[in-house]
Amino acid sequence: MVMDSSSDEIVFEKKSNQLASFERVLKLTVIAAIVGIVLYGLGTLFWTGSDAGPIPNKKSLDGIDTNGLPRFFCGNKICEENETKVSCMIDCFACNQDGLCDSLRGETPGACPSDC
Repeated sequence: MVMDSSSDEIVFEKKSNQLASFERVLKLTVIAAIVGIVLYGLGTLFWTGSDAGPIPNKKSLDGIDTNGLPRFFCGNKICEENETKVSCMIDCFACNQDGLCDSLRGETPGACPSDC
């Protein structure tokens, strides 16, 4: 017990290490959730290409029904002019734009028109 100069008991409040660790984890989880929501929102805003119109004369793309899908969309394995490595990694990652069509990197005329 600790007393002050007037003989009153001084009470110290200290958070346990477990509680402090839990609070840090909780804060990081909330921050990660907010960042995820923002990135998802940006992704749907920029990556859909919904103004391009439906895919003409195609019933499916790799077994996926394309009726009603926009002509240009992220995930169609074609790096279109409105897509970049940042905005649509699945379509544009292979394309390093070095002027060489490198099939070992997955560059094809459809996926990387700038190199092929």
